[in-house]
This record gives sequence, C-alpha cells and structure tokens, in this order.
Amino acid sequence: MLTAKDRMIIEIMAKFTDELRPIIDEKGVSYPDAERLFDLDRESTVEKLEELVKEGVMTKNQIDSLITCPNCGSHLMLAKLSCPNCGSRIITKGRALRHSCGYIGLEYDFSEGKCPVCDKQGGYQDLGVQYRCESCGNVFRDPRISFLCLNCGKESEDISTVIKPLFSYKLKKSKSKLDKLENMLKKSYNVNMPGSIRGLSGVVHQFNCVLRDKNGRLTVVDIAARDLYVGEEEAFRFALKVMDTAPNRAVFIAIPRISADARDLLRQNRVEVVEAEDLDKAIDLVVDLLMGS
Repeated sequence: MLTAKDRMIIEIMAKFTDELRPIIDEKGVSYPDAERLFDLDRESTVEKLEELVKEGVMTKNQIDSLITCPNCGSHLMLAKLSCPNCGSRIITKGRALRHSCGYIGLEYDFSEGKCPVCDKQGGYQDLGVQYRCESCGNVFRDPRISFLCLNCGKESEDISTVIKPLFSYKLKKSKSKLDKLENMLKKSYNVNMPGSIRGLSGVVHQFNCVLRDKNGRLTVVDIAARDLYVGEEEAFRFALKVMDTAPNRAVFIAIPRISADARDLLRQNRVEVVEAEDLDKAIDLVVDLLMGS
C-alpha cells in the first residue's frame, strides 16, 4: 500500500529521474538516488522499489548480471585462470603462431623470426591470441576459470557460482505535478528541471530546479519529502551546495515540514524555506514566492 510520502516522491521522481540504475561498490548493489529520495538504507530501498513494481507504479528491466559467491553471496569475486591440461596457474598470454614444422608457440618465442625448434624462418600461421602454460608447455585458447571470493576466501569453479541479475527501475508515469511548476516559472525565468551548476570548488552540483531571470540572477531550488519532517542531514547537503555555487537566491521545499534545527541551519545560509503538507500546496507557495518578488 502506497503512503502519502510514497506518492509525493513518485511525483518528484517523475520529473527529475527518468530511470533508476544501480551502482556497484565494495558493499554491493545500491540505488543512491532512490535512497536519498525515500531516506532508506540499501536493502529497504530495493524492497521499496520492488513494492512499487508490484503496485504497478514502476517497471524493472534486467540490464546486467553479477557473479556472486555460492558460499556468502558476495560479488567481490576474483577470476583465476589455470591450464586445462595440468591445472597450473603459471600461464602467459600472447599471439600464438604455428610454424611449418608443426611447433606452436607464442610470438616472442620466435627470436628474429626463427622457429626455436627447427631454427628456420618463415612459414608461420597466426592462431590469434592464446595462452601458454609455463609448467607443462600446453598452448590453449580457453583457460579453466575459477573465482576466489575476496569476502569469505572460498574458491569456486565457474559452474558453481551464482548469477545475480541487476535491474533498473523506471516509472510508468510520464507526467508530474511539477510540470505545472515548470510551466508557471517559465513565464519569468529560464528554467532547468533538473539543473546543474559548477561550484567554486570545481564540483558540479545537481539541483531540482535552476532558474535564471532576464538579468542573469541565479536561483536554485531543492525539494525533500519525509514522513514526519525534513531533518538536518538534507538541510546540510543543500546548504553545502548553496555555499559552493553562491546563487543569488536559494529555496528549500520541505514536505510536510522541517525541523527547527534544520530551519535554523538553512536560514544561517540565507536559504528561504517553504513548508507544505503536500506537493500541490508546495507548488502554489513556490510560485507565489518566486513570481511575486
């Protein structure tokens, strides 16, 4: 069952996020954009996205696959290559050549173009890139592959590893209530929703809305929606972006309300705060604020 907060976030996503794609790091798979929007940890965010798929709000599409450890489930897997003949891991890789005398070796074995067996030049057939075992001398195209888990230390044969699908999530909804805000603001501003600005530090910051009036004055806007109130963490992130980009005006929209500490933090950085019970009211208040001044 979708909550009021879920519905507001879906409206925001419909405007600012075309598709949620996974990020892979040492901890696993995450959807950082969705984590920030829903204010959830990794596992809870995936559960929320799956819930939205079941509710018919989103679709998911497999975009990749991960090899994972059959013992602990970690994706931190190191491929290990070995000789299919003797199992040695002392192997080299290079372009393989077959000489007219029948000898097969790697390109660098043929010093000055001479076969190391018959000492004759010429008469080579290029076999492409292959491997050679330095223990038994076997030249082969396909090495045996196993995977060492860097998390638990277990080594697994290729056939025993687990394939984990990776999904992207996309909203079925193509329109957002924020389209109304964009259309209203376009009467007085050059509007980018979302927009980005390179800060004084050189870092490029993303905002939900970047506005420039006819005089080139810059206004930035961000929206945050939470179940009870928006806290200091979201306010601090916005304040940092404002300090680095130095806009002429900054507006922070909090749905349904903002904590006292977060409000004080933003006011210290000359940020105007808009509180509203829902997105419709927030849009009306922001239009009045930005179009009436």
